[in-house]
Amino acid sequence: MITSGLECGITRYTKELTSEIIKMHIKVDCVPLNPGIFRFNILRDIIRLKPDIVHIQHEIVMFDKFFGVTSFFIYLYAFLTMRKAVTTYHTVKSLENFENEIADKYRSPIRIPFAKLFIKCSFKMISLFSAQIIVLTETAKNVLKNEYKIKNVVYVPHGFFYPYGVDNDVLSTFREVLGLKFSDKMLLLFGYPFENKGYEYVIKSLPLVLKKHPEAKLVITGGIAHADPDQCLSYISKLKALAKRLMVDHSIIYTGYIHEEEVPYLISSADVAIFPFKPRQSASGAFSTVYPYKIPIIVSDIPVFDLLENRIDCIKLNVENGEELADTINLILDNPEMSNKLRENVDRRINVLSIERAAREHINIYKRNLFQAKSFTKKF
Repeated sequence: MITSGLECGITRYTKELTSEIIKMHIKVDCVPLNPGIFRFNILRDIIRLKPDIVHIQHEIVMFDKFFGVTSFFIYLYAFLTMRKAVTTYHTVKSLENFENEIADKYRSPIRIPFAKLFIKCSFKMISLFSAQIIVLTETAKNVLKNEYKIKNVVYVPHGFFYPYGVDNDVLSTFREVLGLKFSDKMLLLFGYPFENKGYEYVIKSLPLVLKKHPEAKLVITGGIAHADPDQCLSYISKLKALAKRLMVDHSIIYTGYIHEEEVPYLISSADVAIFPFKPRQSASGAFSTVYPYKIPIIVSDIPVFDLLENRIDCIKLNVENGEELADTINLILDNPEMSNKLRENVDRRINVLSIERAAREHINIYKRNLFQAKSFTKKF
């Protein structure tokens, strides 16, 4: 299985997924890929391992800055050696979204139609060389089928990661180190800070939250993603400037990068977690990490969260409405009964959409495609 060589959501997803697959007596070799041009060492490793299936956890910028063009060599090798290739797309965007990004990057209307054609051909080529395309949201599946005319795509839900236990004494110490008093109410924005995360909506609602709950603290995990460090740094600067302008900067804590062993304590410290995402087609590893800890959650009312039920296991709303968002945050902070109700429904959802179930669906996909080949030796 080819995955990112950097510490990111894709790496965590691959780690959790392969751990469950291995428990089901399937051999999996993970080959990490660091950003760069023409990563021929990947081909060397594939030749050495001789897998039955080459499964690529695909993220466009993971391979290069040219929409993943260097991944073509991996697909070509799989095709020439008659090996099955399976691709999981972690980022799927509509052509309109790609067009906006291209326009911002090149600022040349002449390049836009050529770039769109190249992107469309890239998706089609990968589909042609893949026995199966896997996506992690229903929305992504619809985009690939309707806009890119890709037929061999299947939706396998991301799957929720299993939570780690926490020691209460360590938890108290962690909150102190974080800068939280015992009486403070913690609002959590978890994950790498990108423009499409919508963190600014929460900051804009903070004055109304602090008016009722001056003890509230907004904690933003500000790790810098290797995939796009410039965007992360620029976005954090914008958030800090916004907070200062609204005079709420004293109530915001930027953690910087949080190590994996600290994540359970960070999440368990929160009174509410907020995912104010702008419209997107991709699943969220950050959300799949936080949700199983049974923290009351507020999410954007967008299609990627359709698997959740409003006021059953989360609260959905238009996060651009600062007053509505502030009222909802205050409602959760004021209403322990509502918080408990949201927590009680989490287990049911996790059982239906666990990472274990995702692993079983992956194995079914492997078997279904390998039975069309000559042999099945359970190695990926």
